[in-house]
Amino acid sequence: MSMHRQLQVLFFCFSILGYSVATTVEICAIYAEHDGIPIEEQTVGLTRIAVDEVNSQYDFNIDLNEGTFSSSDDAFQKLSTLQSCLTTNTVAVIGPRSSQDVVLISPVLNPLGIPLISPTATSALLTDDVNFPFFSRTIQSDVLQAEAIVDLIRAYGWKNVAMIHQQGEPYGDFLAQELETFSSSGEINIAISEGFDPDVSFPSEAVDRLKDSGVNIFVVLSFEEQAIDILHKFLLEGLLGGENVVILSEAAMTLLDSLPSVSFLNATEKANLEAALSGILGVQPSEGSGDVYDALDQKWSTFDASTLPQSPPYDIGTTGLPSILGNFPGQLSYDAVLALADSLFRLNLSNVVTGEDLIAKIRNTTNLEGASGILSIDATGNRVLDFDVLNFQSSPGSGPVAVGTWSESSGLSPLATVFWANGQ
Repeated sequence: MSMHRQLQVLFFCFSILGYSVATTVEICAIYAEHDGIPIEEQTVGLTRIAVDEVNSQYDFNIDLNEGTFSSSDDAFQKLSTLQSCLTTNTVAVIGPRSSQDVVLISPVLNPLGIPLISPTATSALLTDDVNFPFFSRTIQSDVLQAEAIVDLIRAYGWKNVAMIHQQGEPYGDFLAQELETFSSSGEINIAISEGFDPDVSFPSEAVDRLKDSGVNIFVVLSFEEQAIDILHKFLLEGLLGGENVVILSEAAMTLLDSLPSVSFLNATEKANLEAALSGILGVQPSEGSGDVYDALDQKWSTFDASTLPQSPPYDIGTTGLPSILGNFPGQLSYDAVLALADSLFRLNLSNVVTGEDLIAKIRNTTNLEGASGILSIDATGNRVLDFDVLNFQSSPGSGPVAVGTWSESSGLSPLATVFWANGQ
């Protein structure tokens, strides 16, 4: 019997009967691998803070069960982790981080009627009520990200671009499809497209083809570690800097968080790459601000970090607690718990409640103030977010600087001064 089927049989009664909640519900939080990665360890802490806040503010309590999907786990191991995290009283899953993992676990959760709120799964594939009827997210769909990238390209009058994208997983595949749609309509021209397997090093043959294409605008649609690998090879082959321009997707824009921990570059190579990032552009959802954000940052500053899973070389318990600024995934995880609690509050929990009831409420979240800003989730499970246009400037290690914004309603704002790789 497959693991999918085992889980469905185990929780069959739960999915048929629904649940009645008097004082306590259980949720399962699925994290990304966090050992030694500050931003992921902080996300665990912010999720726990959200649960504690809910338990102090509402007339019901949330019991938090937790699991972690490691980057080295195969599908069976991830489904086993999910099985360990779920109980017959689980009302929702917070996570997982990646669209590919959402695709993996949704066939298990759908028959059980368990809603899933992902903080960071952006693939447009997931906006599909047939295959993902219990899915929602506190992040935007990649449809909006693609529009923001295209508007950025058009703002500078660039016509011919090279697209480098992960293939074989939802994030890269469907973001690439969205950009290809704009290419088909003539708004941009994808002169060369290089898909690559995210589990192996970016091939040198692909770098050679990009060099030979004569294109100098490179759009990289990838996760952080893959972007580091690509940019390192660009640097070695003279494609990073000068008149060349690199535009990174939102998942790659936090590459400085992962650069210290990657094993395929030595210390000198990391330093050289960090010094060569100046001029790179990218888009990223606008981070939160306001009272909820400020209060959460204050609570995080006094959080007992010794309770978090830790491993060398990073020990958050001894190096202090950085601000939540820059940890957008952590803010979104916090907001996923708030959206769930708000939806449970709006249901009459003294009656029998089904997963269909709960996902309908989650998909009707409006004007809820969260750490990442005002949170509204529409009937398709999507959130509308504005984007910041970011630019790596001349100070290595300082991170990208916001030089403009993009919104679905207004498009691209006038951009501030951009620092280009050629210094102009």
